Amino acid sequence: MGQAMALDLLETPSDHIDEINLGYRTGPEGLLAALSALRNLGTHHVAFNLLVNGPKALTDLEIIAREVLPRLNRAAELQASR
Repeated sequence: MGQAMALDLLETPSDHIDEINLGYRTGPEGLLAALSALRNLGTHHVAFNLLVNGPKALTDLEIIAREVLPRLNRAAELQASR
């Protein structure tokens, strides 16, 4: 299953999550928690609707790729090996 998510990624690694219209305002830690929860509910594809454009959008994508997705994949691999 897939889902769209509005995302306002904060620069701090905060795990605090604020709900916004159709998504979240959070840091990388909170995004990891939100994606893990979605995965546990059966969602395997998320399309991010970044609430910024220009250089900040590229920075947000780099943070997601570097800090969030590898940890999400490791968590899934650990869960699958049990």
